[in-house]
Amino acid sequence: MREAFARSGGFCEAVGVAYGLQPGQRCNTPLDGKRKEYDHYPLPATMEESDVLENCVVCCVPCHKHKTATLDIPVQAKTKRVSDKAKNIGRQKHQWATQRLGSGNNQRRATTPPKPKFEGDIMARRQS
Repeated sequence: MREAFARSGGFCEAVGVAYGLQPGQRCNTPLDGKRKEYDHYPLPATMEESDVLENCVVCCVPCHKHKTATLDIPVQAKTKRVSDKAKNIGRQKHQWATQRLGSGNNQRRATTPPKPKFEGDIMARRQS
């Protein structure tokens, strides 16, 4: 990390669209005395051999936050969905999703969890 910070010259190294900048644009926010983040890019931290100096980007908090929210989290979520689908794992249903309310022709499924009353009793929420 020290080597990456020395290489940066004390300025944010974030470049391009992944960090919320124009293509090819570098942030260059001064990092001296400010909080700095160390990001794995272009290889994500989950890949082998990503822990090398060439894959470390020293960046300011706003740039790192943007990349995490718009690139890292969505990619990880999609990877998990694809992996689950390949393993034939469906979406998890809540226990209350299968609960039937009412009787006879007035049956309906609960869509929200039961709500505790102030007295401590538990009763199903009303559907609007």
